[in-house]
Amino acid sequence: MFRFFILLIVLVSCYPEPIKRSKIDFNDSLTLTSKDKIRFELDKYTGLISEHLQYYHNNSNDSSYLVFLNTNNNSLYFYNLESLRRKVVRFPMEGPKGVGSITGFLVHNVDSIFLLASNQYKINLITNLFRGDLKRQKFSLLTDSVGLNSAKALGFTGNSMIYGQKHLHILGVPDVSPTSSTFFQKAKNYYTLSIEDSSITAKSIYTDNYKNGPWPNQYLMYYWTFNRAINQFIVSPPVSDSILVMRGPNQITKQYAGSQFVSSINPINNGLYDFKTRQEHYYFNPSYFMILHDPYRNVYYRFVEIENTRAIEENDERMVSKVPSIIILSEDFIKIGEVALPPYEYFPIMSFVSPKGLFISKPVLKPSMMGIEEDLLGFDIFELTEK
Repeated sequence: MFRFFILLIVLVSCYPEPIKRSKIDFNDSLTLTSKDKIRFELDKYTGLISEHLQYYHNNSNDSSYLVFLNTNNNSLYFYNLESLRRKVVRFPMEGPKGVGSITGFLVHNVDSIFLLASNQYKINLITNLFRGDLKRQKFSLLTDSVGLNSAKALGFTGNSMIYGQKHLHILGVPDVSPTSSTFFQKAKNYYTLSIEDSSITAKSIYTDNYKNGPWPNQYLMYYWTFNRAINQFIVSPPVSDSILVMRGPNQITKQYAGSQFVSSINPINNGLYDFKTRQEHYYFNPSYFMILHDPYRNVYYRFVEIENTRAIEENDERMVSKVPSIIILSEDFIKIGEVALPPYEYFPIMSFVSPKGLFISKPVLKPSMMGIEEDLLGFDIFELTEK
């Protein structure tokens, strides 16, 4: 159900930009330019790919951190973005202090960290973590039996939990697999958890596009970001060229934010819904995914994956690696740029924003150019510039 990456590093001297398919004009005034790099040393327990990242600024000591989840040892890694030093905090899965198998997290502040264990349908709020007096509050995400009203909560970089006004907001993938288009009118994928009384409210925010289903499982996973200054959720549905702007559970508006390389995204229409059909449909069709708010430059970045037409035509095994592109939106959600990244070079799902720019993960090649450095986590830092 979840996103998988195949690491295929190749030397590409000249790879053509994807074919422009959309006829909608936009003010193409801004672009992204790689200006710097940063490298983090990894320990022996950590792989190159982590789909759970968060940028966190600690106001108490004016320090900035890249925090990521290591699912191999149920730990959070805090990397200081200036010194590059790391602090590792491990959490037991079981026992009286067990938090389950962590699948997501949210560092609200240095003393309040939410840990998600989606397979156990629970969340732990950890406080006083660095004060030596750790406290824990447990919450259940199940109000009934597993079904249309339950979901596996998401905790990836692009759809992590959001906290505000004593409520935790959660995106999820419904537990029941879709069998018809009516599924999307009933199944819930947005949950709100009250930290005060542990109550949960749930609703469906699937767009009308889903009524034309069925869709591969990857398209069931929504992405979002939060603009704290104006208290708005901005949601990126995978099958829609529009984003959803949420000012509340019942105040949702649509805004065009499509790619110039995507004309349409269609559901599976051959009557089959087996695993192979779902996978091939996903790889051979475009899909929108993560959206990031950049509060330092007052823009949004919406990511889209375009089917790798060249590899598909050549029956190349790299056809499963889609070509990423980044749509730039103004603070009013007006499209003001789009940048296609070269294929095979970046892991866009491993991206975050800081005052220095947009960070996108890029594996570090060995000096011999044969293979990659497995003990280094690399990022290119992109600057927003005028064309």
